[in-house]
Amino acid sequence: MDDIDLKLLDIIQHNGRGGYAHFGEVVGLSKTATHERLKKLTDSGVITGWCARIDPVQVGFPVVVLARVEIDLPTNREAFAEVVSHLPCVQECHLTSGRWNCCLKVRAASAAHAERLIAEQIAPLQGVLSIQIDVVTATKKETLYLPSDRSAH
Repeated sequence: MDDIDLKLLDIIQHNGRGGYAHFGEVVGLSKTATHERLKKLTDSGVITGWCARIDPVQVGFPVVVLARVEIDLPTNREAFAEVVSHLPCVQECHLTSGRWNCCLKVRAASAAHAERLIAEQIAPLQGVLSIQIDVVTATKKETLYLPSDRSAH
């Protein structure tokens, strides 16, 4: 990956709808060359998909719950992660070290809805020993953006 690829990645993270001609103009490439680079970045797995960012509050999911889960065995941890990764309410699933060996980000319509989702869909899963739940009271930053200049951070 060279500097042009990094610039392209930065541009599309800010405005993925700009179009190949616009992206190419910014990085100094033709529309065709830009398309080819983005195709290579997609084919190699650097770009994993294209999507719209939706305001969760506007579509009825204003509540964010962070759930730390303690799972008994490594084999159950993997199985747990596989199951919860397919639940629509779970936006993130991170396997972690320490007592709480899984961390989930859950979106819900209300705190009661989040509690029900966790009680009915997550807590009963094999290997779950305990769950600690924190309701997010305010989000100051939430992004999928990755900086293109690694040396600046």
